[in-house]
Amino acid sequence: MFTRPQAASILGVSMGGIDKLLESRFLSDLKQQAVIALANSPHVRVLDGRLPVLRTAAHRDATLSDHDDQARKYIGASPTMSDDELLQASNRWWRSNPTEILASGLLVVAISGFIVAVLQVHSLARSQPDRKGLLRHAYDASLLCRMDDLADASTKRVCLERLSPRDRDACLALLGCRVRTVAGGPIAYVDPVEGAELPAAKVQPVYQLGS
Repeated sequence: MFTRPQAASILGVSMGGIDKLLESRFLSDLKQQAVIALANSPHVRVLDGRLPVLRTAAHRDATLSDHDDQARKYIGASPTMSDDELLQASNRWWRSNPTEILASGLLVVAISGFIVAVLQVHSLARSQPDRKGLLRHAYDASLLCRMDDLADASTKRVCLERLSPRDRDACLALLGCRVRTVAGGPIAYVDPVEGAELPAAKVQPVYQLGS
């Protein structure tokens, strides 16, 4: 069993990042096998455009201060959430660039840089200002796939059965991968240069679904 500082060093994340992985339950413990499995996860490399990433944390009850419209119970992510709860927690209300997100068509959900779910974004559903007057956006989206344990690939599953075999494989391949993002806040982006310096075996390319 690794200590928290040891695991943080091996994974290249902060102590807070380790806490998020454990609190969210996407990493059940710090056993050596689990931590090493995460350390060997490939990095995402975007082939074209930008990949939007929702950088989230362990799930908790949603409140009005979370810019909620009372349509969701939680924010954050956890393996214990239903598909609908995870979708509702992930597709709204974000300060973001709708043009870029709609151009990508995807929004990946990540905990401490590890992808735990993939959403397909169809359209901009609604925009509204928060209490500070800052515009936030909600997206019409579908939950494509998710995983329950970052150290166990067998927990990956498809949530939208009408995906083509190619899109299904591309979606599942993203789960468990690592993302290095640019821009701050909950919504960030992976640029096309991401992963270019990494060995090919450590890179998972992103393809446009449905293309």
